[in-house]
Amino acid sequence: VVAAMTIPTLMTKYQQEVYVTKMKSTYSLFQQAFRAAEAEHGDPTGWDFGEGSNNVGGISAKNTRRMVDTYIVPYIKVNIEKSSSDAYVVGTLNNGTSVVFHIDTGNDGTNYYPKALYVVVSTNGKKVSPLWGGNGEKRKRDYSRTDFCLVYDLTISRLHFFNWGGPTRKGKINDSSYGCNSKKPRDVRYNCAALIQQDSWKILSDYPWKN
Repeated sequence: VVAAMTIPTLMTKYQQEVYVTKMKSTYSLFQQAFRAAEAEHGDPTGWDFGEGSNNVGGISAKNTRRMVDTYIVPYIKVNIEKSSSDAYVVGTLNNGTSVVFHIDTGNDGTNYYPKALYVVVSTNGKKVSPLWGGNGEKRKRDYSRTDFCLVYDLTISRLHFFNWGGPTRKGKINDSSYGCNSKKPRDVRYNCAALIQQDSWKILSDYPWKN
C-alpha cells in the first residue's frame, strides 16, 4: 500500500522537475539571446517589429520570420521549420522543446501595430497554434504542466514570462483572464510560468498541477 501511494507521488515530483528544469533552461537560453541581440541592435524599443496594418491579418508570418531571423536565430540554436502558418513561425531548440513565435498586436483606433513577440514553448513537442485560433488547437496546450509563454516586449525593453496578474503572487493566481488556478481551463493558465519563477522556480502546494 505504501509503495502504491509513493510511486504516483514520485512520478508527479519527477514530472514537475522536468517541467521546471526545461522552463528554466529555456528562459536562460532566450535571456542570453535577448541580451546579445540588444548589444548588437540597441534598445528593443527601436527594433524593427514591422509596419502596422489596417487588419490584424496584415501582420503576417513573413514579418514574424524576419523578426526571428534578425533578433533570435543569430543568438540561439534553433531549427526553424521551412513552412509555417500565416500567423506564426515554428522551431525546435537543442534542449528538445518546441517553440512557436507569434507577433502580438495593439490597436491605436485606426491600425493594428506589432508590440511584442511571443515565444510559446512546449516541453513535449506540441507545435499547434500558440495563444489563439480554433479551440480544437488551443485545448491541446496546457500552460500549467507542459507549455509556457515568453514575451519579447517592445514597450518595456525586456524579456519576461507572460503575466497579466501584476507583481503579486495573489494577482498571478487570481487574474480573471489568465490566472494560474484550477478554476481556469489549462489552455488559458498563461500566468503559471511567471508564478513558478516568482516562487523561486518551485511548484508549491497550491499550484494547480493535478486539477
